[in-house]
Amino acid sequence: MVTIISKERAVHRPLSAAQLHIWFAQQLASKSPLYNIGGYIEIHGAIDPTLLETALRRVVAEAKALHVTFVDDSEAPQQILDISVDWSFPVIESVWRRILARLPRLGCRQT
Repeated sequence: MVTIISKERAVHRPLSAAQLHIWFAQQLASKSPLYNIGGYIEIHGAIDPTLLETALRRVVAEAKALHVTFVDDSEAPQQILDISVDWSFPVIESVWRRILARLPRLGCRQT
């Protein structure tokens, strides 16, 4: 069980059996991507960046597993759950979108 704590009361908790298994496996094969998950989605069309940021922040806030930090500063690995973590949400415009928008002004046609 993970306990939600404030930064002022940073209490470490032991790992669950499943977390401990993964932690040991990562110590034995630290370069293994076995427990790393990556992915992306493509969004076609216009979006409201503010609305997207609000939705993503809500998803992250509700997924407590995204707030767990694992530390190994005692006899055994520990976990800390910090729900106060803030993160940036930069909006990056695709350079290709800007290039394609300029083509008609340069006398070029998109095919």
